[in-house]
Amino acid sequence: MQAGKLNKRVAHYQAVAGKSLNGAPIKLLTRLRFTWTKIEQVGASASDAGERTQAINRYQVTLRHRNGVTVKIDDWLQYKISWLKVVGVDGLIDDGKALVLTCESNPNEPPPEVQ
Repeated sequence: MQAGKLNKRVAHYQAVAGKSLNGAPIKLLTRLRFTWTKIEQVGASASDAGERTQAINRYQVTLRHRNGVTVKIDDWLQYKISWLKVVGVDGLIDDGKALVLTCESNPNEPPPEVQ
């Protein structure tokens, strides 16, 4: 990975099971780390959901890989005010120094509550 390619700092969150104040099971997000990434938009689509059209943006995210931290499908990345949901883990590049992910952003679907 060339110096300066990973130029966006994101927070990596993982969904965990929790309970609401009433005791109902819910998903919560727990922050695992901050990491440097490269984010590239690779597509945009629209889906008809009920009465209105929802825009879904797809991104290819390359992030610095560290041993001991696992990125899974349904994890979330936060860049500034944007939330990206991990929908695919594509693999390691540069001798295991970077991990390539496929993420989606849907402004109408907020992430789970942060713990």
